[in-house]
Amino acid sequence: MEPAVDGWNIVLLGAWNPAILTPPWLAKHVLDADSVPVELSLSLGSIEERQISFPDHGFRLAVQPGKLVLTPFSLNHAHIIKAQTVAVVLLEKLSHTPVSGVGVNYRFAHRGALAAAEPVFDLPDSDGLVELGLAVRQTQVIRKLEGVAIFGRPLLNLRMTSDLDDGEIRFDLNYHYAVESADVAAKKLAGAFEGLVDHAKHIVFGYSTVEVTYDNK
Repeated sequence: MEPAVDGWNIVLLGAWNPAILTPPWLAKHVLDADSVPVELSLSLGSIEERQISFPDHGFRLAVQPGKLVLTPFSLNHAHIIKAQTVAVVLLEKLSHTPVSGVGVNYRFAHRGALAAAEPVFDLPDSDGLVELGLAVRQTQVIRKLEGVAIFGRPLLNLRMTSDLDDGEIRFDLNYHYAVESADVAAKKLAGAFEGLVDHAKHIVFGYSTVEVTYDNK
């Protein structure tokens, strides 16, 4: 079972002002620099997204209507810490922004069968669907879990996916905090992105019995 970098991020839900979140403002107020190299991209699909990448700092910021998404370039410790630090600084610097939620997200994936996970995806209606001539190509099981007793007790949304088309099993873990302000969000998030990794690994290992690898150096 391996971590999938595309599923590791921090999501800040709120009424963010995109006009403030420019590369010069971020460099000065968040990164404490006069200027930094950046890469910009703009998506004008169903959801407008402005993505600002900071190659020298190991993270990118996606600005979308109603939310910010901070993603580390890799899963080494420095990049994870940087994304976490920037998220907290944004919440502190823009503390008057109405913020309603914070998400800390991880993804793990495995190619091939996982014997311990097979009962999770073997749903009772499978044989009936086959009798109707239907082939199940993907199965998802979603659970909302309470009882995470660390880092502010977030709600854990666990999504398990078995995708036969690409031969992959995925575990997506969303640790969600419902908050009433940016200040509260900053306190909840401090240390959480790096700190919840071990909890996520234990959850995934419990289903997979396949060693979960994660190099955090």
